[in-house]
Amino acid sequence: MRDVESNEYYHKQYQSTSATELETKEHSSLTRSSQMINEYINSGKETLSELSNQKDRLKNVHKNVLTILNSLGVSKDVIRSIENRENYDYLLVIFGMIFISAVLLLIYWLR
Repeated sequence: MRDVESNEYYHKQYQSTSATELETKEHSSLTRSSQMINEYINSGKETLSELSNQKDRLKNVHKNVLTILNSLGVSKDVIRSIENRENYDYLLVIFGMIFISAVLLLIYWLR
């Protein structure tokens, strides 16, 4: 009888140790995942900040180019066509992003 009791005690102790080890591994895995997600978020924030800075620089360049073109005497029709092309390019980028996103979602769903 004592042998059975000691065997059950050993079995319960082994299970609790195993469960503790599993919980420790799970916790460390969740911690690593959380750190990776935080790194991705920080990387995204940095990228967004850089894109914002780049946008501001490009706006300044655009203003400077328009000022130079006006000072050189380029006709307003040419300037208007450049601005129209800029709007067309903007729409092209937006629709391109939507199309690429749709294709990626379709691939993800069909996978």
